[in-house]
Amino acid sequence: MHEKISAKNYQIQQPRPLPVTAGSSESHETEFVPRRVRCQPNQAGCDTNANFLTKEQLLAAMEKQGQLRFTFITEIYGEQSVTATCTVDIDAGLRLALKEYDWTAVSCWEVR
Repeated sequence: MHEKISAKNYQIQQPRPLPVTAGSSESHETEFVPRRVRCQPNQAGCDTNANFLTKEQLLAAMEKQGQLRFTFITEIYGEQSVTATCTVDIDAGLRLALKEYDWTAVSCWEVR
């Protein structure tokens, strides 16, 4: 006889990206962090965090935009730089996932 399996026997987690090694390549999460502003010692009015957005500021900006555009540049020693640009469509599902879970996995559509 087969044993009946119940969902209550398993811990359920939110889905998230999982790195998978395949040959010499690997998938990974990409996180975007703004660069700090470099302030001189005792520089009046200089805010090292001026480039940062709060979650609320990001969500408010996303209400006004239809897409996020990313450009990735890879520099390989002795070779020409490689550039790729893609866009992420912003919809209610994306905004909700960021608001509720603080992360999401999206498709970034190549711009040619």
